[in-house]
Amino acid sequence: MRGWIVVSIVAVLAAMVFSCSPAPRVTLDTERVTPVQLVRDVQLNHTKKTSLRATGSISIESRDFSNSGNFTMSLKHPDSLLVRIRGPFGINVGTVFLSQNDFMFYNGMANEAIVGETQSDILQAFLRMDMGVNDIMDLFLGSSRALFDERRRPDEYTIDGDKYLLIFRSRDSIRRYWIDPYYKAISRVVYSSDDDRPLMEERYDRFTETNGMVMARSIRVISHQERSSFSVSYNRIDLNASDLSFAYSIPSNAKIIEWTEQ
Repeated sequence: MRGWIVVSIVAVLAAMVFSCSPAPRVTLDTERVTPVQLVRDVQLNHTKKTSLRATGSISIESRDFSNSGNFTMSLKHPDSLLVRIRGPFGINVGTVFLSQNDFMFYNGMANEAIVGETQSDILQAFLRMDMGVNDIMDLFLGSSRALFDERRRPDEYTIDGDKYLLIFRSRDSIRRYWIDPYYKAISRVVYSSDDDRPLMEERYDRFTETNGMVMARSIRVISHQERSSFSVSYNRIDLNASDLSFAYSIPSNAKIIEWTEQ
């Protein structure tokens, strides 16, 4: 019996070490791996992920607001997103529901709910970041669709450390994308002005692979202009779950605020 216990402990420790071990080193070669092929592989992984059920921690920081807590999430891309956030001692911090048509932000501390039709300035107002509904859903799925919207080859394609780097320039902006060569996933994005001042940055880290799908367990968005940031750290993920629920309720005595376009 004691022998079986020892074997079990060793097996558990080995699994923990394996799950936390870094990805194998990959020899980067911009001649062998073309930018078209690289982007296609990244996009293929992203499009495999259609839904997500997850738990973790979330934090938002800006010049005049900061908060953090644990969350549970249901996401069906690109239709609906429901996030419930709880603070210390299980306090209901808030609930967020987003769809392509409408939204609801419930502030549990103030007992008020903001509701309205989905518009492009909603997340700008609450997160101090220029992001739309599709952007935030892609973000929670651990990737950025911006790379797939680039309609031409990069102006520069090179190697930066242990990552591939693609740089796109236009008249009013510069976009840089770092690609992890092993997971074939975006690890960092920096959007800059035409004079190369950083405006917004996305970071993806702690990649894991499940059923052929790569997922970042650590996600952070930084708005350099607004001096704000938004971070997510997953501790449990269930990709392509089929039994998601988007039902939510708010207290009957909550103050309801109708959102109008600013």
